[in-house]
Amino acid sequence: MSVYNNCSDKWETVSDQILSRQAIGYQDLFRVFVRNKDTVRYVALCGVSDDLTWLRWFFVERNDWPLLFDEQLKPKPAFWGTVAAASGTDQNWAKVRADYLGH
Repeated sequence: MSVYNNCSDKWETVSDQILSRQAIGYQDLFRVFVRNKDTVRYVALCGVSDDLTWLRWFFVERNDWPLLFDEQLKPKPAFWGTVAAASGTDQNWAKVRADYLGH
């Protein structure tokens, strides 16, 4: 899930606000999958971490940060969005992360 809304933007870094928006997008999408688990057999992502994503070179050459883990293989807010959706609650991703990590 790209952090961009168009093909002309290109950033050197991505803000926490943008990563939060991406997490909400993943959470919303995975809620649909969970609600339809009787028909959704599996979900495949095109990679695990942002260090090896094909979106760095395809369409537009730029850093895209589309996946659940960052370049250092640390979970991003997007990861916590999928965990929040899988929990079956209406908690947002930040609350689920805080509860899990004990913060």
